Amino acid sequence: MSAKIGRYTLTEFLGEGSFGCVYGGVNEKGEEIAMKFAKGEIGKLLLKNEIKVLLRLKGQPGINRVKDWGKYNGENYIVTERLDYALDEVEYMSDKEISMRKKELDKILKRIRKKGVMYKDVKLSNLMIKNDKLYVIDYGIYVIQE
Repeated sequence: MSAKIGRYTLTEFLGEGSFGCVYGGVNEKGEEIAMKFAKGEIGKLLLKNEIKVLLRLKGQPGINRVKDWGKYNGENYIVTERLDYALDEVEYMSDKEISMRKKELDKILKRIRKKGVMYKDVKLSNLMIKNDKLYVIDYGIYVIQE
């Protein structure tokens, strides 16, 4: 698969959820990216919410960096840095690693709450790893605390 969308070349299908699908690719500099497209009206609303939350959480450790967003052929999308793999893909983790990941997750969720966001979608497929660091993804479902 290869598709050109603006400055991005999509090279592979990464996955699909109820309200969106994600493709992997590269930007014009050759940097790996992930591009998520919304599915349906609810998906568009959730993706708009996700962009709003990710911009609010910008620069926080464990939060995927937004590189771009927009529309292509009438479909909303967001571009983020590409992460390596989700924890639901891991076949085995030692007790020590489970404890380490739980501590990382606790720290990330505390930082998110300090920014006024209550994350509502904790599951292994939304916990991803890059360079041995934990990231929490998929911010379509959340509560903003003002």
